[in-house]
Amino acid sequence: MSMVPSRVAFGVGASIRAGPRPNGRSSVPQSAPSTLPRPRNRRPVSCQAKKKNKGGKKGKAKKVSALDAVLKKKPTSGEQEEGKATSAGQHTSVDVVMWLLLVVESYTKAVGKKLFAEQFSIQDVAEKIYDAPFVLLSHRYGEEGEAMREHRFNYANRRALELFDCEWADLVGKPSSSSGEDDEAVQSDRDALLMACKKEGFVENYEGWRVSSKGERFLVKGATLWEVKTSSGDASLGQAVVFTEWEDAEGNTRSVAEEGGAVDGDGDEEAGEVVDLAEAERLVQEQADLVRGLKANLTNEDAEVKEAVTVLLERKAALEALQEAS
Repeated sequence: MSMVPSRVAFGVGASIRAGPRPNGRSSVPQSAPSTLPRPRNRRPVSCQAKKKNKGGKKGKAKKVSALDAVLKKKPTSGEQEEGKATSAGQHTSVDVVMWLLLVVESYTKAVGKKLFAEQFSIQDVAEKIYDAPFVLLSHRYGEEGEAMREHRFNYANRRALELFDCEWADLVGKPSSSSGEDDEAVQSDRDALLMACKKEGFVENYEGWRVSSKGERFLVKGATLWEVKTSSGDASLGQAVVFTEWEDAEGNTRSVAEEGGAVDGDGDEEAGEVVDLAEAERLVQEQADLVRGLKANLTNEDAEVKEAVTVLLERKAALEALQEAS
C-alpha cells in the first residue's frame, strides 16, 4: 500500500487555536522525564534510480525528477554522524518523508485545516516540516497487541527538539508514555486521551505539563492530536501532535514566534500540491521508458533493471493513490 497521499495539502500552524483548558491532566505525546507535578484542573477537552541507460536510445537525456530526489537522496558522511540531531539520514530519510506526507494529509482530512499554506515540492517536505514554525511530534503504532504505553516516538521537528532540549537520537525511539508522570492516574488519563483521539480521529485544544531533558517544566497549550492514517484512510498507523504555545513554570506564556519562528497565515489558503495527477502520470511514463531502454540489452536479473523496476512500481503506486482520490 502506498504511503504517498493523493494531494498533500499544507495550511499553517497558527490555525491551531488555543481553546479552553481541558478537564483533567491531558497529555501530549512528547518525550520527557516522568517527574512532572500533577496537572492543574482543566475544563473539558474537545474531541472531535536511475542508473545509466546502457541499453537505451542514443541521445536520450537522463532526467532527474522530484520523486527521484526523495527516493535516491543519500546523506553525506558528515550527515551520518552518530547522534547528530539534524542529520539528513534521520529527518530526511525516505521513510520519514513518506511518513510526513501521511501526517500532513491525515491532518487535513481529520481537522479540516491545512498544516502549511506554502506550496513546495515533494523533495522539500522533510526540510520544510523540520524547520516549520510549530512544534510537531509523532509516535507510530507497533505490532498488533502492543500496549498503548509502548508506542514510541518516530518523529520530532527542530522546534520540538529545541523545546525538549535534546537531540533526535535522544527522543526518537523513546516510549511516548514517558512524556507523562510515572503515576497510574496520570497514565490512565493519558490513555483515555489517546483512545479518544483514536476513536474520534482528532482532539483539539488540550494542554498538559511536560518537562525538558534538563528538567525544565512547561505546560503545552492549545495542542491538536490526530490519527495518522494510510492514504486510503482505512487503517491508523500512529498519532501526531502540533502546537505553537506553551507556558513555563513561572506562568509566562511562550510561543514559537518568540523563540525565533514566525507563525503566519490562518490556514485558509489553498493547499499546495506535492505531486498532482498529471505530474504522477509523467513520472510513471518517464520511468517506464527507462525500464524498456534498460531491458534492450539487459535482463530482468540485472541490478540496474531491478532498481529501475522498483522505482517504477513506487511511482505506479503513487499514481494509483492519486487516481483513487480523484
